[in-house]
Amino acid sequence: MNLIKKLGNKFIWLGIYLSPAGERKNWFLRKVCCHIGKGSKLLGYQFGAEPYLLWIGDNVIAAVGTSFIEHDASYFNVYRYLGKKFIGTGGKMGGIIVRNNVFIGAGSIIFGGADIGENSIIAAGSIVNKKIPPNEVWGGTPAHFIMSIDEYAKKVVKLEEKLPWIQSGEYKDITEKELMKKRQNYYLKSILEEYL
Repeated sequence: MNLIKKLGNKFIWLGIYLSPAGERKNWFLRKVCCHIGKGSKLLGYQFGAEPYLLWIGDNVIAAVGTSFIEHDASYFNVYRYLGKKFIGTGGKMGGIIVRNNVFIGAGSIIFGGADIGENSIIAAGSIVNKKIPPNEVWGGTPAHFIMSIDEYAKKVVKLEEKLPWIQSGEYKDITEKELMKKRQNYYLKSILEEYL
């Protein structure tokens, strides 16, 4: 009976972790991580064996495919190479700190020792293994400085102003379904004209 209860609990936790629903996964993470702040959403994440070394601030969004890797297991091979017994001291581990109001793009990998400053943006597909100052956009492998958040905000506003439904003011009065159709026609125009 005790064994069935233990296995049952593990299957429940595994089911929650593997479930597609973001809220259940975030609830699970709040139980096993050091800290996850208010309003934070980790969408389709992966993390290593030490989620207790993960500290996430408020209003953080980690897009689909973000990986948090708290350790480097290469030390197993080093011990083997040296002919020593592995003692598991955690010498190649590091905490991950993601401060308030950070966005992490899809497919990024955040390694132990990373400390991402407030209001920063990490571009999709980036590898972060160091301290990122606040209010900056970083990207690449390894991640490097791209621009300040102020520069990025101006760029986003300019891009938005070019959209036809923004220029015409239509966006104020259209439904989400109508907006989706406008986006399809705008972003997929060439393929839609070719095949429809």
